[in-house]
Amino acid sequence: VPENIYKPALDYVYERSINWTNSEKENPELETYRLYVLALAGKADLGTMNRIFDSKDLNDSSVALLSSAYSLTGNKQRAEKLLKKIVSVIPFFRTTGEIFSSSMRDDSLRLLAAVNLENSMLCTKYSKKVSENLASREWMSTQETAWSLLSLFALYGKKESQENSYTVLKDQTEKKSSFTKCFDFMDLEANAGKIQNIKVKNTGNKMLYGTLTSTGTLKPGSEMECSNGISLDVKYINDNGSSIKPKDIKHGENFVMTVTLKNKTNDKIENIALTIPIPTGWEFSNDRIGGEENSDTKYTYMDIKDDKILVYFDLDETKEKVSFSFNANCAYSGAYWIPAVSAEAMYDNSKCAVISGFYADTRKDK
Repeated sequence: VPENIYKPALDYVYERSINWTNSEKENPELETYRLYVLALAGKADLGTMNRIFDSKDLNDSSVALLSSAYSLTGNKQRAEKLLKKIVSVIPFFRTTGEIFSSSMRDDSLRLLAAVNLENSMLCTKYSKKVSENLASREWMSTQETAWSLLSLFALYGKKESQENSYTVLKDQTEKKSSFTKCFDFMDLEANAGKIQNIKVKNTGNKMLYGTLTSTGTLKPGSEMECSNGISLDVKYINDNGSSIKPKDIKHGENFVMTVTLKNKTNDKIENIALTIPIPTGWEFSNDRIGGEENSDTKYTYMDIKDDKILVYFDLDETKEKVSFSFNANCAYSGAYWIPAVSAEAMYDNSKCAVISGFYADTRKDK
């Protein structure tokens, strides 16, 4: 990080930290994170650390961060005392905003605190849990994934590297690889068949853990409709203000596409991402450029591209409903696919909604 960015950012964190009081409305975890960052940068705020040490408002993740901060300053006695306060089992939970806390992320913060404390027994205990999280088929947010990898790298990065080797057999073709780092990647092209056969053999003398990841694009029409925690509705209105079916929109016609979402839960859902792919034959106007946007529209960020519209927003816990309207024109004649519209909480995949796509023929003679 360039010094002209790093130093002002660190100075800002330091100023916020030394002026922090327990009477502030923000989550104490934000302050303990600042203290951890400052200790990591060699600019520990010992005064605030000592003030917050006996606070009764700290949750387990705050305690783990503060413990790491004390370890980094060399005060292992206080770090160990804090770590003993943490409960042994964390019930599953996940938040969608502010501090992005979750039980999986807290597992990583515990491991990081144990690594900084150099407590081998706790490192073994917590690293097993973090590894199980990563190895499971459970969805993980970017926060959970990043902190899990960070804590494991902190643990294994201190170990001496040794050479590892393996072979991969795919379609009668064998590929060999060896590495001394903690991981290795190998790209494999998929064949045209429905079944891909791959065999991996460990040719070294160390235990290896493999992960097979596939990427691709869903076949049109294979999307699974859902409405989990979020309801999603799309309506199309013509120039006369009448509701129309999207399949009936013909070449040259103008219309308004209105997307309405509602929070079906009793909790606030933050950082929802709405994705509206733009069909081949339609063109959407960006009303913000002409200054015609509805000022009541509620969103955090909107990006209107040539191929899709992305909207990011929150929904309050009071069964809140929000609508977004876009002016469009059927600019090109032909038969093409109208892609699926989807919305999901970026930090909790259990809250999502999808309306599947369909084929449309915009030719006037059809």
